[in-house]
Amino acid sequence: MIDMYSNYPINEMQDVWALGCILYLLCFYKHPFEDSARLAILNANFTIPSSDKKYKMMHPLIKSILQINPNNRPPAVVIVEQLSEYAASMSIDPKSSIDLCKGSNAIIQPQAAPKPVSTPANPPPQQAENVELGGDYCGQQLDVFKKEVILWRC
Repeated sequence: MIDMYSNYPINEMQDVWALGCILYLLCFYKHPFEDSARLAILNANFTIPSSDKKYKMMHPLIKSILQINPNNRPPAVVIVEQLSEYAASMSIDPKSSIDLCKGSNAIIQPQAAPKPVSTPANPPPQQAENVELGGDYCGQQLDVFKKEVILWRC
């Protein structure tokens, strides 16, 4: 397949681009194309914060991943090698558990997947009270999410 707008092939390099956006977000707590401006994305117009010192080793990797031309982006194997080298330099074992509850002694194991709920063939339309999210619904959902991903295995 070909991207009709830019004439680049659509393949795994689009996933590499997405990974670059995720790495940028993890390092700098914002999306590289925060305002989602089409031209900024098409031209890969992003800036790495000049004040960042903590993730300086990641800057070249992020820049190489967020290249306009997909053919200039590193393949996944190279990215894994570079991230492994970065982890080794920080004395991090990428295969070890990660405790996301910093400062907490409580470790919560991931929960089993919920069982599917059977629904009638023609469910009744939702009422307005079910559509609106009142109270602390979002906070409760976030708590459930946190409990399910406290420990990650790489």
